[in-house]
Amino acid sequence: MDHTKMSWKNENVISQLRNSVDNVTTAVEQAQSHPAPQLIQQAQNTMERADNALSNALQNGEHLEPINRLQEQLQQNKEQLQRLKNEH
Repeated sequence: MDHTKMSWKNENVISQLRNSVDNVTTAVEQAQSHPAPQLIQQAQNTMERADNALSNALQNGEHLEPINRLQEQLQQNKEQLQRLKNEH
């Protein structure tokens, strides 16, 4: 595989992870605003998809710095969701 394809693949993996983390952030914020069981479950489901995207990025990504930043953001979202689940 040439360098251009590898770079594109790496950017795609990071973009997918970034989108997944953004989706988790939105879902957690919605669940915090309206802590209904279905919104909390939706945030949990979104979190699981983001965990899969993170695993993919760690396995296939070339540049760990942006992956690590997104992993930290995902961890913060997990902590917020766990607090919310504990409250309800």
